[in-house]
Formats: sequence, C-alpha cells, structure tokens
Amino acid sequence: MTNPYGNFDKDGMPIPGNNPWDTPSAPQPYGAPQGNQPAYQQPQGFQQGFQQPQPYGQPGMSTGYNSTINIVNGGTPARTESPKSKIAAILLAFFLGNWGIHNFYTGHTSRGAIQLVMGIIGWASAPVAIGFLILVPLWIWVFVEFIMLIVGSGEYKYDSEGRVLS
Repeated sequence: MTNPYGNFDKDGMPIPGNNPWDTPSAPQPYGAPQGNQPAYQQPQGFQQGFQQPQPYGQPGMSTGYNSTINIVNGGTPARTESPKSKIAAILLAFFLGNWGIHNFYTGHTSRGAIQLVMGIIGWASAPVAIGFLILVPLWIWVFVEFIMLIVGSGEYKYDSEGRVLS
C-alpha cells in the first residue's frame, strides 16, 4: 500500500528518512565545491589595467580625515590642527552669530548661509513682529552653537576639513 500523503504523514509532517537532505554528509572545507557544483574559476585577464589609486591633495598639505591614508601610501604625516582659531570662532559666534559668520569662518558654509538668510529675513520682518518667529529659533540655535564651540563638542571641535580648531 502506498502512502496517500506522499512524503508526509497524516498530520502533514515530513516522514523521516524520505528526505535526501536528512542524511548528514561530511563537512567540506571552505571553498571546496559542494556536491555536483563545479569549482569557481577566476576569469582570466580580469585584473588587467588595474592601477593603485594615487593619493590626492598636495604633498605636505593637510587632508583632514584622510591623514592616515596619506601616511599609509608613503606620504608625510599630515597636519591635523586647523590654522583657524577656536577663540576667534567663539568670539564670532558671540558677536556675529546672528549672521552665521562663525560658521563661514570654520568653513561650514551651508549652515552659515542658512543662518545668514534667517537673520536677514528675521530682521527685515521684525518691525511687524513676524520676524521674531524666525529670530528666536535662530538665537537659540546660535546660543547652542556658542556653547558647543566653548566645550568643543561634536563637530564643533573641527573645521569643515576635519581638522581640530587650534
């Protein structure tokens, strides 16, 4: 009599011993072909024309975050300290932060441009009191940046090229 359920019992569970994958086989070493699978062959001529990438930047010039790459590729260790002063950035944030000048100084031009536009629109519309809806968030933003510059927290410790403010 044949099983009307195929390779499954009456509850729908597989019958042990009827599955070819149930029998364990000896483990094959890594990279060895499994079963009837052919071994992988490296294409011939695949690496022709490949050249090592050349380090970018000028010799002796700081490459910021890529200083280690410059050293590994045989270059001289790059300077990791920014020529820009942390004290100057703090003073610019305190006195001219409303215009984003401290961000332009450290090279964060996008952030500085947003603060500059917010300052212009805010002060232009301040006589009708609508500008204060823009200026108050700007002042909070600049105050937080001022504190973060003093503490040297996060990305405010670095200029736009990843060099530590001196």
